[in-house]
Amino acid sequence: MYDDVKKIAGIYIRVSTEDQAREGFSLPEQEKRLRAMCEFKGYEVYKVYEDAGISAKTGNKRPAFDELLQDIKDKKCNTIVVLKLDRLTRSVYDMEHIMKFLEENNAYLDCANDDINTTNANGKLVARLLTSVSQNEIYKGDYVHGKRTKHPTYYTNVVEPIISKELWEECQVQKKKNSRSYQRTLTYLFLQKLKCPKCGRILGGKATTKKNGNSYFYYYCNDCKLTIKENVIEEFIQNFIDDIVEYDSVVNQFFLPMIKQKIENPKEDIEKEIKKQKSKFARIREAYVNEVFTLEEYDLERKRVEQTLEELEAKLTESEVCDELRFTPEDILIKRDIDYINSIKYPEKYKEYNKTWKDFTREQKADLIMNYIEDITLKETYHNKCEVANVNFRESLANPCNELYANGYIDRKDYAIFGNAIGTLRFSEYRNDKEVWQHILRLREFYDVGFYHAIYNTEKSVFYFNIDEDSQAIVRVFPMEDYRKIDPDRKMKEYDLGVLYINKDNGTLLEDEEAVFNYIPDKTDGIIYKEEIVNGKSFAKVKPANAKGFEESTTEDE
Repeated sequence: MYDDVKKIAGIYIRVSTEDQAREGFSLPEQEKRLRAMCEFKGYEVYKVYEDAGISAKTGNKRPAFDELLQDIKDKKCNTIVVLKLDRLTRSVYDMEHIMKFLEENNAYLDCANDDINTTNANGKLVARLLTSVSQNEIYKGDYVHGKRTKHPTYYTNVVEPIISKELWEECQVQKKKNSRSYQRTLTYLFLQKLKCPKCGRILGGKATTKKNGNSYFYYYCNDCKLTIKENVIEEFIQNFIDDIVEYDSVVNQFFLPMIKQKIENPKEDIEKEIKKQKSKFARIREAYVNEVFTLEEYDLERKRVEQTLEELEAKLTESEVCDELRFTPEDILIKRDIDYINSIKYPEKYKEYNKTWKDFTREQKADLIMNYIEDITLKETYHNKCEVANVNFRESLANPCNELYANGYIDRKDYAIFGNAIGTLRFSEYRNDKEVWQHILRLREFYDVGFYHAIYNTEKSVFYFNIDEDSQAIVRVFPMEDYRKIDPDRKMKEYDLGVLYINKDNGTLLEDEEAVFNYIPDKTDGIIYKEEIVNGKSFAKVKPANAKGFEESTTEDE
């Protein structure tokens, strides 16, 4: 709401007789810094109002400040820009009047050094609080006489305190932390995701940094004194991590473009925002040159803008791709199978195109967890330690996944017994014959994918495959019948499965190997399918509807 209003600034600068000798408080210095800040924030400067040799005590006449207030009433400007809050007033009473005046006239206050900006609701509250704190000892019962002189006199316990000295000191520390120079330097992967198993409060995060520069993170309940190390949580969810990363890839490659096809193309808005950020980047450089920013602050702001630009450029590319691509749920299954085959055929090249969990920065990991994990349930063990009991995923992840899986458009990993060995299989739900052969024919445009029947023993929970694990790899397994409907109570002893596999030594059928990482096979219009059983062997014959003859594919029955 506030950001939509154009800010027209009235720069207010003031020095008292004491201030004139202090470095950084001269009128030209104040004006220089505040003009640079307005340029950085995109404020239009209407006028500079200056009161020289006048303090901010209640009752003092300040002609320039009165003129500024009148110009705000007359709608000539709408934002007071000042170096520090005490340039306006040190009185809570006066500050309340100023805040009320600003609210009545739809105007704002922006203080450079106190990090107060009432263009947002939080800033209004902070402005009042900091004014109260400025009146910096009387609340704890003490009084400082001549605090702005070279030799102030400090009197303790002169009046009944409103707050304890300990609370006052804590507020001063917090005030410093809340100043513009304070920034969180560490990223916690599971912040806001963990609750104390005893009291139910959200756990805080802490880190220790060793001499070698490595940081070790853990989470704690300050009341119950329970702790858990971050690496313990990360190890527990390791089984889910690859699935989350893969799902995130599917979301970015398919779901988002599919959604964007249904709404207005945001390309124009993205281009405007990129232009705006580039302009902000130029203002940051100028602000640094004009010494508004320290080098540390400049680097921080620069990195923020660069990251925003990088994200916008990615969105722009995604928007442009969206104009060309029309994804369907079937495409998701094709892409996931192509990616899986690519990981087997060209593992090094696959790593270049696909990030894994260990390749992510801490910030990217934290974003991933924030997007897809609702919370993590902990349980108490011993000696005030905790361990993970359960990971609860967001419905935005679980519901679309479950729906796609139920309709056969996405796979999951299932444990399988191969003779004496145990492994995992990529398993998907039932799809009809036409859909299966459409899928196979599309895969065969890129790779020589084979297909055969296998048996699943429901009593022993064992898969029986006719496959050479040394030379062949299973791409995916799926039921040949919709057993969810025909056998809901799982009374049948055996299920008939379809198995897609590849020979590990064969490469792509395409001349350009790079194409398998950048494209997916086109959909074939119309499939004619028939199956014949000859001498115990099943011969599946398929062809595109516009083709002259059938392609013969032999499948073997166990």
